[in-house]
Amino acid sequence: MRAATERLAWGAVTVLTALAFVEVTVRFDDWAQFGVPMTAAATSLDDLSVRDSLGFHARASTQFRQFRINTLGFRGREVSESELRLPIVMTTGASETFGLYEQPGKEWPGQLADSLSHCSPRPTVLNAAFAGMSLPTVREDFDRRLRRFSPTVVIYYPTPMQYLYEEPPMPAEPRVGPIPELPAFRSRAIPRFRDALKRGVPAPVLDLMRRLDLARSRSMGGTPPRTSVDVGRLDRFEQDLRGLVGRYRQGGATPVLVVHANRFADTTSVESRRYLTAWERFYPAYTGTAIVRYDAEAALRTLQVGRDSGLVTVDARDALLRQGAAFSDYSHFNSEGSAIVAGATARAVARLVCGTR
Repeated sequence: MRAATERLAWGAVTVLTALAFVEVTVRFDDWAQFGVPMTAAATSLDDLSVRDSLGFHARASTQFRQFRINTLGFRGREVSESELRLPIVMTTGASETFGLYEQPGKEWPGQLADSLSHCSPRPTVLNAAFAGMSLPTVREDFDRRLRRFSPTVVIYYPTPMQYLYEEPPMPAEPRVGPIPELPAFRSRAIPRFRDALKRGVPAPVLDLMRRLDLARSRSMGGTPPRTSVDVGRLDRFEQDLRGLVGRYRQGGATPVLVVHANRFADTTSVESRRYLTAWERFYPAYTGTAIVRYDAEAALRTLQVGRDSGLVTVDARDALLRQGAAFSDYSHFNSEGSAIVAGATARAVARLVCGTR
């Protein structure tokens, strides 16, 4: 009996030691690759956001893998007081602007900063976007948090498909009371293994799983998915976009709009269908072709708002499609796609912040 107890005890110690070793190895890898402190508390992208008295935005002084939020609450490196006295170019939006799949520093706002380095003085680029920020939340974030930085130019990259959710997007309400802190310790190894398992699933199997999940969501909805563009939702998007432009101008900034883009030059190839199914899962009330049509119509609305308001508007859709491999999924850029958006935006913004053409 005693021998069995000792074997169990030694087995438990061995398992715990192995788990601790794996955890330390993962944390060391994060430090070696991305400079993440070994004691950093964030274990997912969600941990880098916060809802406080100012609303929803990036959580200051946090880092998860390549995603670093500085002490001012912007994605990227630390910014000195002297840099805040220079012309400020601020980028706003959701995950396409925050950056998900690019190499470190290669999200399009980061590459925009490099492209504007020839200006004198060199403007300071601040990336105020975060994954999931709706247009109304972006508007409130500017009023509550960003206006105080007195940006010269504010660039907005919309995500019109947010208006295809069951409920239209609303601004995130501020939180009353203390900000919840991240737990002092959570495993980083478990999410890493989960991601590795997901990446190891063969594409056909992953596609089948997505289709089954989509079918389940649609069966719960009780009605067939729409195949046409919902004009009412386009109208709501346009109305909110015009309101955002007005807020930026009231805050003393020059607005710039960038037209939303996606990877779908066609929707018939096997690869396109796979990515389209992944996109449909977020908006199960609409077919993939309806989502693509909606995005195209929203692009026209964005361009119209730009014309009506006399704005510089950037449309890099054709250049992105010519690249051939500019997206990592249905609408999020890889480093090459972000370079195209950054270059097109830099050419437009340079006329506003450094007087070049």
